[in-house]
Amino acid sequence: MQCEQRLQLMESNIPTLRSKSNFSHKDHCLFCGKEAQLKSKLKGNDVFPVRTDDFQKRIEQVCNDRDDEWAVEVRGRLECVGDLHAADALYHQTCSVNFRTSKKIPKAFSPDSKGKENNYQGRPAAYGEQFLKIVDYLKQHEDEQITIAELVNKMNELCGEQAYSSVYMKKN
Repeated sequence: MQCEQRLQLMESNIPTLRSKSNFSHKDHCLFCGKEAQLKSKLKGNDVFPVRTDDFQKRIEQVCNDRDDEWAVEVRGRLECVGDLHAADALYHQTCSVNFRTSKKIPKAFSPDSKGKENNYQGRPAAYGEQFLKIVDYLKQHEDEQITIAELVNKMNELCGEQAYSSVYMKKN
């Protein structure tokens, strides 16, 4: 009985390894690790199978060039399989493009940001108060025409620095 208890205790203390994860080259994107399902030839399908033998060598070279955390993850997935084409590996086109061009994981496939507060899409939380002041300003001057440039200048005035650009304000 003591032997079983020790074994259970030892198993519970073993850390989970990346190699023990549920990643499958046939079901998940090689780059982001999120689920990827290859659908019939639908227009706009973002998932592609690895089709060439030299794909793996090219991605390994990109991993060496990037030399960042994402590259380490991808390199780990590459080392788990000898031939991506034979393993029926899949990838999201947007993930592939972002990986090859040294960008971040696309937002659609990035890990969930649980626990992080949404502070105006990456803007510091301190700008929230100034943004509310701008809203009040707009309410007080609703009979006037105010340009986006004037709004940006007013916001920069309140923040003491460049908080939002005209392009950002036009988008949102």
